[in-house]
Amino acid sequence: MADYAATYDVEKMRAVGDFMYLTLQRDADQEPLKLLIPMDDFFDLKIGLQARLDAWVVTNYLQFQNYYRAWMAARKKLSSRDMTAWQLKDWLVRRRGLDTAKASAVVEEFIARNYLDDQDYAQNKAAYWQGMGSSRKTIRRKLLRDGLEAGLVESVISQMDPDLEYDSARKAALGMLKTMKAQSARYKRQLVVRRLENRGFSPEIARQTGEDLELEQDDGEALQHALDNAARLYISLEEDKRKEKILQYCLRQGFTADEVQERLPDVFARMERQTLAAETGAGHAEEDASADSQED
Repeated sequence: MADYAATYDVEKMRAVGDFMYLTLQRDADQEPLKLLIPMDDFFDLKIGLQARLDAWVVTNYLQFQNYYRAWMAARKKLSSRDMTAWQLKDWLVRRRGLDTAKASAVVEEFIARNYLDDQDYAQNKAAYWQGMGSSRKTIRRKLLRDGLEAGLVESVISQMDPDLEYDSARKAALGMLKTMKAQSARYKRQLVVRRLENRGFSPEIARQTGEDLELEQDDGEALQHALDNAARLYISLEEDKRKEKILQYCLRQGFTADEVQERLPDVFARMERQTLAAETGAGHAEEDASADSQED
């Protein structure tokens, strides 16, 4: 009779991913009990509406509710982003409060159910990053950072198409050129080669990419950009100091002293016209303000 009084009746049930969410009720309790139970166990126990569950069965599953909820959260997490086994285990420990053993158990079960696959992760990420212009060196570093085993990473890197390395370098170089408006063609190529090497591309690939670049902007237009930039930077300096600074700035962008000196008079003439126009405008504004004041 005591065992019968302690049993629970299944009033509601709802499938939630790998689990069945049960609403249980018994005479001794005023509020219903919510219980997650693995789907496999649900079918093994032949649970249905109005079925009765022994108290010891319910108590046993209550001990695993945090574990089951962490499992469900992990499944939801994987539906929104790709993760490695190491990343998921770390997330379960840090964000869901599981101990290392339980987090490892979730990860191992996910691998067995093909929810996690480090091989697919590595291959997909390597292809994506290479398509975005990353070098093999950078891809290797990123995969290792994501917790993949070194042997797996090297295997994936070795299977990458070597011809795509040049394509990745070219794509990266074209992105760099978008930010280069005030440099000479020769200096642009040098910058591209240096930056590609810094990103992990081999010196041979970087040099070939730099040589093959087709530059739409000519040096005359680029020099004008450099002069305009320098003029704005050093507009507050005295004329002699300003000339010196503008010259140094343009030399650093790869232009020759003769090229810069040839255009400096035009730059200063334009700056003087702009200054005069600004002063004239300010004077007219003061006159208009004075006239308005007198009228008042």
